[in-house]
Amino acid sequence: MMKQSLIVIILCVLLAALPVMAQDVVPSVSPYDLGAATFVDADEQSVSYSLSGVLGVPVGAGPFPVALILHGSYPACFDGDTPVSEAEAIYPCADGQVEARYDIAWQSLADALAARGYLTLIPNLNAAWSVTPHNADYALEIAERHLAALLAATQGQNVSFPEPLNGLADWNQLAVIGHDTGAASAALMTWTRGTLGEEADVDALVLVNASAELATQNTALPDIPTLVVLGECARESRDAGTDYAGQLHFEAARQSPVRETPALSVLVDGANRNYFMTGDELLITDDYGAGFGDDTACLPESEGRLTRDQQPVLIQQLAAAFLDTVLLGQPVEANIGLDPLQPAPTEIFGFSVRTALLAPSIQRLAIMQPQTGPSVIVNALGGDVVTEGDVGIAVCLNDFACNGGLAPSGQPAAAYISSRYESSLAFTLPEPRQDLRMFDGIHFRFAFDPLSRLNAMGEKLGFEVTVTDKAGNTAVY
Repeated sequence: MMKQSLIVIILCVLLAALPVMAQDVVPSVSPYDLGAATFVDADEQSVSYSLSGVLGVPVGAGPFPVALILHGSYPACFDGDTPVSEAEAIYPCADGQVEARYDIAWQSLADALAARGYLTLIPNLNAAWSVTPHNADYALEIAERHLAALLAATQGQNVSFPEPLNGLADWNQLAVIGHDTGAASAALMTWTRGTLGEEADVDALVLVNASAELATQNTALPDIPTLVVLGECARESRDAGTDYAGQLHFEAARQSPVRETPALSVLVDGANRNYFMTGDELLITDDYGAGFGDDTACLPESEGRLTRDQQPVLIQQLAAAFLDTVLLGQPVEANIGLDPLQPAPTEIFGFSVRTALLAPSIQRLAIMQPQTGPSVIVNALGGDVVTEGDVGIAVCLNDFACNGGLAPSGQPAAAYISSRYESSLAFTLPEPRQDLRMFDGIHFRFAFDPLSRLNAMGEKLGFEVTVTDKAGNTAVY
């Protein structure tokens, strides 16, 4: 073994899952306005708004799974080409000002989801995000009013949507997609609906560039299939004292001892905060931050940056593929990182990514998770941990920035393992756990430590995995 230093986050053995293909259909997508409504803010002031948004209806008789998209916080009112500052803004917008519609900025995703057979709703949440301070509860209240109207329409009641919706919704399959601060409301919805019984549950969750606001709240989401999408260059999602705030939710799921559903995190290289949306350049600005470990990677002129035409295509394909897999049981052929027996993809639909997968508990047997410290790795199965050579071990606990302040996104518990010479780290299995014939693979989550002097620039790094049975037979990977 060459001298090197590794960061190891999780090791487990995995079971397989089954693939099928999904089919596309042609949607009808249009704006709607259900009339006026109000909510009361923290100062007990009544805030008026319109129950407006975008509705995507698949072709066919239904019923269709329901997808709710919650947009984030941006300037709601424009005076000509100039956004009205938060300090001066009032809502509804003043006379002579124009309201920017960020629900319509997500219409391309509604097009894609409706084409895949999802009844898709995008409420206009500007009223909620125009209140200072921003409060995800207001956006949740507005979103629930839109959902209540959709429920009534799909049950045959007379609601002013653009077309009849009776019988078109399968409310046992509800997916919620949140972007930026809208991800905070999406998370809140999973918690609040989770207390109302199985019929009200959110059944799948997608968090896109979740904001720092979400990172300060309870990170432990309910046990539902979850996709976390992170833009490498998304400035706002990196301002919470941790890189990529949404990753905290993936790491919280990983700490759960029992989980029935998968969680997937996808870091998209070159993606910024805003370009997942479409629209006028005045609204959809290039709001970028420093790249992961490279302050030049996210500059507008950087070769690796994604354009305003590319990012919407990625989120359309990725969100649809994820929901097809976890809701409909119809995974696409592309490897999006959900198959535990496939190598973690470096590209998804042609876009450069880095992924992390948490398989359901029933599919995995965790051997090592570095949840103790300060310098101890525990064999989760109760066997021994055996080292040979000059193996160095340090454990960084969950939600702490160790290693000189450099920690993986989401600050997961991590073991820092180093060696100057040929060495080994072994985990023995106790007798009741030695039969692994039901498992199909070994899953590592690791990264080479860029701060270690043992990892010389330009030097090839690697390690071997050896599996040894009771008879002494070995397999080397």
